[in-house]
Amino acid sequence: MTPDLRLIWLPLLALGAASCLTPEGYDRNRADAGSQGGSSASGGAPGTGGTMATGGAVATGGVVATGGTRATGGVIGTGASPSTGGSATSGATLLADGFENGTAQWLTSGPGTATVKTDGSKVYDLADPMSKVFLAAAGDVAWTNVIVQARVKIVSWAGSSSSDYAGLCARLADADNYTCVTLRGDGKVALREDVAGSSGSLGSSVTANLTAGTWYKVTLQIAGNSVTASVDDMPVLPKSGDTAAAPASASGGIGLVVDNAEAEFDDLKVTVP
Repeated sequence: MTPDLRLIWLPLLALGAASCLTPEGYDRNRADAGSQGGSSASGGAPGTGGTMATGGAVATGGVVATGGTRATGGVIGTGASPSTGGSATSGATLLADGFENGTAQWLTSGPGTATVKTDGSKVYDLADPMSKVFLAAAGDVAWTNVIVQARVKIVSWAGSSSSDYAGLCARLADADNYTCVTLRGDGKVALREDVAGSSGSLGSSVTANLTAGTWYKVTLQIAGNSVTASVDDMPVLPKSGDTAAAPASASGGIGLVVDNAEAEFDDLKVTVP
């Protein structure tokens, strides 16, 4: 860590309910998030330097690079109470991103690369060939009940095991606490969680005959203590006979994840269940 970066570490879990997932939390785009890169509602526009500076990482506790802080008033705007995932009614959009305007609202953590590429439209490409989790996070640390949906295409898995995967995450409190649905190199779909830096599967995996180079519509829903997931609008998890899986965290933002894989993400949307 070089002195000229002047990184400031702030524990994410110590943030108040109005905290955003900017470098102190994560990012913006809540109440009026239907447009990509939309500003916050009244009083919520981030000040100059509110985007992530080069090298800004989520890492445990969050990282703030020079210029990465948020101006006063850059918290959630009117009508976007985060305690229940937004004060709007069921179906309201909390965040939407097709990556046409870049990735300023996303923070990354881990040994990987994140780039915007063109694959029909702009897509967010995450690559991590090092058997280490690589996360891109956005949203609000205080979100609780959410439906996270996106198109996901595996460009390649480094192997064909349960350790090679890409997916969507929610209740992402920090880089060590989150719950995900993953598309694995063994062709299966599974729920996965990370609790205090220790990761593991939630319930049984489901065979889905996944193939690289194919776009899948992936949905992860967390409501209360229940976690469910679907692929191409087909409910797959929890597997029939399994008890409902409980999320790793009480609240958190959302994330895109790869581990020993490369994947593209597009048409991401977060709504209230």
